[in-house]
Amino acid sequence: PELNSSMALLEKRQITFSEFMGGYELKGEKHKGYDELRMADNIFSRFQFFEHPSVKYDAINNCVYNFCKALEPFISKNRSEAEFAHISEKFEQINIRTTSKKSDKNINCMLDVFKICNDFKQILKKVAQKFSFIDEYRKAEALYQEFLELQKTVIVYNMEEFEREEKEIEALLDEEESKKFARIVKEMKEHIDKKTLPFDKIDEIFNQLRTKDFHVFVVEKEADDLSIKITPPLIDKYGEANLRRINILISEIDFWFFGTEKLEKFEKLSAYTDKIQACEELEMKSLVQTIKILDKEIEFKFRKNYGEITKSLSGVIAGVEKYLSDVKEVERIEERLMEKGACKGYKERLVNAKKNVLILGSDNAAFKAGNINKFPFIYAGIIETDALIYELAMRLYVAYDADRRSTTNIMNILSLYSEYNDFQSLWLSLATIIKTKMVPNFGTFEDKIKRVSRNKNVLIKLAQMFKSASNNPFG
Repeated sequence: PELNSSMALLEKRQITFSEFMGGYELKGEKHKGYDELRMADNIFSRFQFFEHPSVKYDAINNCVYNFCKALEPFISKNRSEAEFAHISEKFEQINIRTTSKKSDKNINCMLDVFKICNDFKQILKKVAQKFSFIDEYRKAEALYQEFLELQKTVIVYNMEEFEREEKEIEALLDEEESKKFARIVKEMKEHIDKKTLPFDKIDEIFNQLRTKDFHVFVVEKEADDLSIKITPPLIDKYGEANLRRINILISEIDFWFFGTEKLEKFEKLSAYTDKIQACEELEMKSLVQTIKILDKEIEFKFRKNYGEITKSLSGVIAGVEKYLSDVKEVERIEERLMEKGACKGYKERLVNAKKNVLILGSDNAAFKAGNINKFPFIYAGIIETDALIYELAMRLYVAYDADRRSTTNIMNILSLYSEYNDFQSLWLSLATIIKTKMVPNFGTFEDKIKRVSRNKNVLIKLAQMFKSASNNPFG
């Protein structure tokens, strides 16, 4: 109502445009201007100075529609599965709006873009855990990438207001505080360049920085992220190198340990990391002792083998690359996949895994300081290789026209290999699937794939997974 009144006065030229924007006084009564009114009820942020007409969102709404259309068959089929309950509900809320005849679509303003982007990310993350090979996922993933590109065309920040706020706060800080402030602002601008930082988050961060509280999370941690979010106050207190080392240790535990053994180790560490993240006081001697014990165990069980692991990973990548480069094999693979150029795409994806192996084989000064510094590259190399092999192997297996039971069994076996970072078994499975032209008996073929692993944890899980004597090759 206040805005409508001001608009009427502006149209009648009873107030100037400057008064309309900044506020005015009429008959002794003060009236708020547009700059202030537009931020009422969080309709707009001061870091968003305008809104597009609805037609501007047609392309991105069409992308949302296509995303839902691509993934709907899979969601419908798996709606009753407990593991997909949460994302099914989220998906249905979006999907209903895509088919609504009303003018109210999923994206009506810039704020909606951030929410839908986050929802898509969560949905795809869950589906990809086992179903990255299905056409529905691959189409939806491509549409998500299209969404991110369209997001860049519709999100517009009021950078003039951002810079004004930045200068205003910086003027309140001393030299040390300014360094911390600059680090946070730099991270904010990186996300602004990608058009992924919500307007209300900018408000929240600047309000926190005005109080000289530099313990700021520009991007919130995901629920399953156990690492320490490094902030300037934590760097001052513990040192950035120490915090990064603890984070690598956390990642190593998450990667190499499983079940109760992993939980026990995280319970020990979380007693300290929770306090570190909250900037609370803790017993440093006890923390150092705990880290030393964990370090010693990981060094003995895993780090001493990082050289051999790198060599094995390199061999697997070379083996996969050979199949993707051989003209006859490429022709056979693409014929089974019914997709021309598929091998070229997989070969390009393999480049990132190869880069990590090459770095591990280099004379990197950080590696001389300890095997722990090799882990981020081992992790990236294995994860990327596992994902590629799993997807290709499952796509090729589905091409055999196996029944649903057999497809599910192979999917569970290969996803178990992936879960336990058993890249050798994934590679042997892929090689077996590629070499096999016809499968006369799917049960026998499943047994063949089960037998490739030598990983004790995997063998135990496989025995539990296939309990009946007819399905259990382990007796």
